[in-house]
Amino acid sequence: MAFRRSTISNGLSVSQLKQCKFFEDASDNFLKRFATEASTECFQEGSIIVQEGCLGDKLYCLTKGEVSVLVGPEEKVVASMSAVATFGEIAKMQEMAKISGPSTRSATVKA
Repeated sequence: MAFRRSTISNGLSVSQLKQCKFFEDASDNFLKRFATEASTECFQEGSIIVQEGCLGDKLYCLTKGEVSVLVGPEEKVVASMSAVATFGEIAKMQEMAKISGPSTRSATVKA
């Protein structure tokens, strides 16, 4: 059985981050700081990275592998993403801006 690994990494470069639509207009100084403060997480295939309905406080930048975006109790696949992509930005921005209290995840993301 082959395992697919998805890596959320702090080994990020400014050029990698600029490939993400979310960061395309950000300044180099911001991206350098973001890359420095990021941490690395690795997930085995099938692992849940974020769960729909749970509180969210992280933004993820996928640097390797692929993930599936699932919604609803039947976990319908509504999208897939591969490196370099971001997810979780809405929850993180709401947390940072202190908008309407803690934000819950709108989808499940699975490696």
